[in-house]
Amino acid sequence: MSEQNSSRTRRGRGAKSATAGSAAVVEPELTDEEKYEAELAEKARQDGGGWDSVAPGKADNFGKSFSRMIGLLKPSAVWFVIVSILGAIGVVLKIGRASCRGRV
Repeated sequence: MSEQNSSRTRRGRGAKSATAGSAAVVEPELTDEEKYEAELAEKARQDGGGWDSVAPGKADNFGKSFSRMIGLLKPSAVWFVIVSILGAIGVVLKIGRASCRGRV
């Protein structure tokens, strides 16, 4: 196989071309806290098969965890608000219906 043919076969579907001008993807470094969190998550995942697995614990800093979760939900914020409002309306209608029938 010639040099030209071998370079052609290397550039298949999953191969990256150096001449395509693609930028290198740089992975961000994890902080010590994030590494510790990842180790705990991996341990919980490995032990999560039975009743004797790692019990979930209380978050050390709930506010920070909650704000990170809200940040992850930001792209879906509109749907989150719509579903929350519809859920609240459903609860109000369910309670109202039961109180009208005298079941409360």
